[in-house]
Amino acid sequence: MLGSIKRSILFVGKFFAALVALVGQVLSSNEIRKVHINSNCKIAILINFGIGNVLMVSPILQAIKSKYPESHITVIGEKSSLQIIKYSPYCDKFYYLKTKIISNIIFFSKLDCDVFFCAFPGNSFKTAVYGLLSSAPIRIGYSYPTLLRNSSLFFTHHIPPIRAHIVEKNIELLTFLNIRVNKNDRKPKYYFNPHYHGDEYQRFIDNRNEDKKNMIAFHVGAAKGGIGRRWSLEKFDELASLLEDLGSVVLIFIGPDELNLRSQVENFTSNCIIIEGISLDEVARLLQKCEIIISNDSSLMHIAAAVSIPSIGLYGPTDPLLSSPYGAVHEAVTAHSDCSPCYTAEKPLSCKIDYKCMQTITVQDVLKATEKFIHRKVFEK
Repeated sequence: MLGSIKRSILFVGKFFAALVALVGQVLSSNEIRKVHINSNCKIAILINFGIGNVLMVSPILQAIKSKYPESHITVIGEKSSLQIIKYSPYCDKFYYLKTKIISNIIFFSKLDCDVFFCAFPGNSFKTAVYGLLSSAPIRIGYSYPTLLRNSSLFFTHHIPPIRAHIVEKNIELLTFLNIRVNKNDRKPKYYFNPHYHGDEYQRFIDNRNEDKKNMIAFHVGAAKGGIGRRWSLEKFDELASLLEDLGSVVLIFIGPDELNLRSQVENFTSNCIIIEGISLDEVARLLQKCEIIISNDSSLMHIAAAVSIPSIGLYGPTDPLLSSPYGAVHEAVTAHSDCSPCYTAEKPLSCKIDYKCMQTITVQDVLKATEKFIHRKVFEK
């Protein structure tokens, strides 16, 4: 009985999604129609995803403030993710989404804004509805996937899906506001806490790296639910040993959502230094001391790039063309599997062959890419 009810609900949901898609297709226009807004307009930007993607949205905040310096920008998203732009001078107010949909519905119904901006990849039917509830006369976003292709229902201005880097996709949305962004202003930046005066992270490293060896950062985890993006811990351990033989010290960063990895990292045969339990600001400061970061496709790689640290990214299901650190020195290592990349932001990550694309990346593949950077650094000196 219960199973029949669930199937009925799913059918109704899919039918409604199909109806939304049809209506959206009828009402949609692919024409970029620019709008004129007041210099002191109120702009709400919904950034409904993780730390790395929020960081890649940061250039549009500066671009909007540069064009409309008297505007008031409210940024809306997950509390854990928005901390990455907490100290940006281009944000006027933050609002953190609640876990209960009804609480968010009440908030958006009371939201006072002239422009509702749904950043990519947060485009969905739900976020489009949030925009409609805000009563903003201008609602901008990418069309979102439904059962029958894509729909733009509830957006007044939209762009169909395009294959481009996340940074470029969000900058493209600014076209509606008549904003052009120079190439030099497109790189995400990390804004440090201006009130921080501690040096605990530096003392910690000095005590563990008395010989002042080059430090190389590892991030062995990935976003919550992104286990398919992870290279094997055994290979990270083997790579760390090889880098230590070359005279480097390896720092392994473990985030608050990755504590389950600690016991496994503690059993590494290499002499890695585990970094955990420090603030995001201290993480960024510590990354600045490193020569390079070797990482799965994760937020830490983007933070490193934002503080101008070169990176080597390990890619399997995700596409480096779309999600690599933007505007930074970066090398993408892939296994070139026939089915890779397969991940899209609109669907949960899944694989029928146990993410073979990640597991076929060899230690020698990554070591070769790392030695390129090390050689370049030595040559520059």
